Amino acid sequence: MVELGFMSEEDFNTSCIELKGGMYGNKDAALLYFVRFTEYAISEEGLNLCQSEADPCVFYRKNKEGIA
Repeated sequence: MVELGFMSEEDFNTSCIELKGGMYGNKDAALLYFVRFTEYAISEEGLNLCQSEADPCVFYRKNKEGIA
């Protein structure tokens, strides 16, 4: 029996591993990164930016008068 790091091959074949986040190379990794960045960018504790309604990939900051 071959050991695969922390579990045996039998355990590996009969177990399910839950991923807590995206992995490099996973097709959802870019989306998960963008969602996480967006949450940080628009939060007041984070960067306090506004997200464009026309293009969600564009972030901007308003000045004190509320003008972009």
